[in-house]
Amino acid sequence: MTDLKTVLKPLTKTEDEKLDTAIGAAINKTLSVEAAKTANAAMKEAFEKRFGKNRLKTNLDWTQYFLNSPSKNCLDSIHVDVYNWGRDMFCEKLSPDYAAIREFCDDGDIKGTAKAAFTWLNKEETYANKKLTFTTREKTKQAWQSLCNTEFSKYGKEIITGRRSAKVTKTGKEKFEQKLSSLFRAVNADDFEGNAVECNALLTKFRSLGFTFKSE
Repeated sequence: MTDLKTVLKPLTKTEDEKLDTAIGAAINKTLSVEAAKTANAAMKEAFEKRFGKNRLKTNLDWTQYFLNSPSKNCLDSIHVDVYNWGRDMFCEKLSPDYAAIREFCDDGDIKGTAKAAFTWLNKEETYANKKLTFTTREKTKQAWQSLCNTEFSKYGKEIITGRRSAKVTKTGKEKFEQKLSSLFRAVNADDFEGNAVECNALLTKFRSLGFTFKSE
């Protein structure tokens, strides 16, 4: 049985400094690709020490716990905890308000369309100032959830593992179902001005035809 508490501890000072460098290098990648590669290699080396030698007590390579999203491909019983630790550790660097953002996003009583303002890393100003710079922005709960997951997928995974997740090509049906999910959210938003009852009846018809889509 894996004791995750011994592995998923807060970053050491060295890991913390290397992560700052790697994030800065990722933002400035157009300026120096080699600097970004060097920073990512240093970060991966640090995480090899944390997760290497099978410290997770699993047959899987530790990088797979970060490269695979458990919502799409859950590998085992510890995957969610390891993945969320990586995402939270990375996103804490992108926002001094990350704990508040997480609380806002995890509150089941708050609607997805509710808005809140938090500080977040401003890539343009960081690039111009040559140091991590944060600005305040307002987003819906759904948008904040999406931002955290997208930023981790786009930058965090590569910084931690030195690799990118395999690109997934969606089928035509999956793309259509994604559009149905967007339609459902729009129809059921508080500010929708059309006939929500009839629109939902049409969406239910699509579901009866074998299409699946998110309904919340």
